[in-house]
Amino acid sequence: MKPPKGANAVRRAPTIAGDDAWIARYMPVPFVEHGRSFRGCDCRGQHYLILEHELGVRVPEPDDLYRGVDRRDAEDIAAFVRAQASLWRRVEPDENGYPRFALLLFLVAGLPTHVGTSLGGRRFIHTQKGCGARTASLDEAEPGEAFWGSRLEGAYVYGG
Repeated sequence: MKPPKGANAVRRAPTIAGDDAWIARYMPVPFVEHGRSFRGCDCRGQHYLILEHELGVRVPEPDDLYRGVDRRDAEDIAAFVRAQASLWRRVEPDENGYPRFALLLFLVAGLPTHVGTSLGGRRFIHTQKGCGARTASLDEAEPGEAFWGSRLEGAYVYGG
């Protein structure tokens, strides 16, 4: 089966055991712009997919959220994120870090447009174009970027 247009190559899931074994289910899911399923998803889609399949929580979103992926669209997405803030409760880290399954909202070019799902503590799972799904730490940086922790706008739990 040919991957959907815009998808990156499917990656093999790492061997993950114990409380984090659920993560392996999401590692081979390719990055697909606007995707919301196991056939492919973007960063927000991955978080919604995890909430639905791991916690039974379905987060509604408008069908017309995305029109494209240019700078103006990023501003529209950021406006949507701000407008939806009332449905999400901000959570602060405790001595162990952020709670598992919290949405971690990151700034990209100064706008809140990238999300990851907390694995508990300072680790998270996320997906990006050209990289696919992977785990990372707030104490790590992407090549040419600041540490994830310095770009973290906040952590949120859905309550809608």
